[in-house]
Amino acid sequence: MDCSEHSIGWIRSRLALPAVAIVGNWQQIGYVTIIFLAGLTGVPPHLLDTSRVDGAGPLRSFIHVTWPALEPAALLAIVITTINSLRVYDTVRLMSNGGRADSTATLTFELWRRGVYYQDIGGAAVLALVLLLVTLLITIAQMRGLADRLGSGLTY
Repeated sequence: MDCSEHSIGWIRSRLALPAVAIVGNWQQIGYVTIIFLAGLTGVPPHLLDTSRVDGAGPLRSFIHVTWPALEPAALLAIVITTINSLRVYDTVRLMSNGGRADSTATLTFELWRRGVYYQDIGGAAVLALVLLLVTLLITIAQMRGLADRLGSGLTY
């Protein structure tokens, strides 16, 4: 079944890509919320008390105490959401089927189209390898850049 036959009119227009992006962000809010809530448990309460005693307001306490403690959680959230955004298929398939002139087609959608729809298994395998390499390179770059910022001594 071609899902685009039954799609809403504005999803078939130039607003298709923003609509897919909004749905993708909405899908990941739960993951990110749980990661940050878990990160909040790692904020040392004595540091918050000390900042309060020193006269720091809520904003200053957040900037200088809470946020630095949340940076590892932010690193994890950024890496996971990037990987999830690179492998998005279902949202594109269900909302726009690639859109007009492939305006919403992603690498994983093209991988499906080549392997399943056109029966080009070799081409799909090459795209899967490209997706793996792109994901790996982006993840390593993020881990290096953010680990240096955190000063955690992680080497990648």
